[in-house]
Amino acid sequence: MAQEIYNLEVGVESCIEEIRALASRKETVIVQIAGGSGSGKTEVVGARIKASFAGAQVINMDDYYLPIKEILANTKINPDHPEAQKLDLLAEHLSLLQKGVSIKKPIFSFLAQGGTVVGEEVIKPSKVILVEGLFALQEKLVKHGDFRIFVEADYRTRLERRLVRDVKRSTWSNEQTAGYYMTTGEPMYTKFIEPTKKNADVVILNNYVPEIEKKRLQESELRDFGFEEYLGKEAQK
Repeated sequence: MAQEIYNLEVGVESCIEEIRALASRKETVIVQIAGGSGSGKTEVVGARIKASFAGAQVINMDDYYLPIKEILANTKINPDHPEAQKLDLLAEHLSLLQKGVSIKKPIFSFLAQGGTVVGEEVIKPSKVILVEGLFALQEKLVKHGDFRIFVEADYRTRLERRLVRDVKRSTWSNEQTAGYYMTTGEPMYTKFIEPTKKNADVVILNNYVPEIEKKRLQESELRDFGFEEYLGKEAQK
């Protein structure tokens, strides 16, 4: 199918209709959802699609990270680099699920020992399986999907949402999180993630909505961070 570009509401509904049509013809439909950190691929697009299909399962690619200590010891990669995740293992798991075989998916915790696998979870083949992650549309994985979505959001949107998320799941300060994203996360997005948009069947635009984002900031630990002031100072450097 030719690539389609939609706003959030229309895009999600269109994807649900297409997935439903595929599910009427296939035993298992693997839906790949990629996009930058903070684009909304998991909590917005993925959550709405999952809620539309009884028994739908989610594979979050964060669970395929190498131990963070191992990533940091390698000067050639970082947590936003595709080689920081076990893409070959995930490709093998998706191939098995396509064949109707259950897998044992790792469970990764960013807080345990600074970031490591803490267990495993059995994922059985089901009618709809969502694969969500930065690199869900990388070449190693894209052939294992039946329907492919790229969620696009602008730089400011992704930065602000990542700040809100990472202060909850890591030990980094607000300044450390923002600094890392500006110097490393965004360049990795430009080099490795945005180019995979070409592999998507549907692109969903999910940019900054002032009313929603301000409410999210107010309810988070960032309410006293001075986000606007910080952005202004960084822009002057």
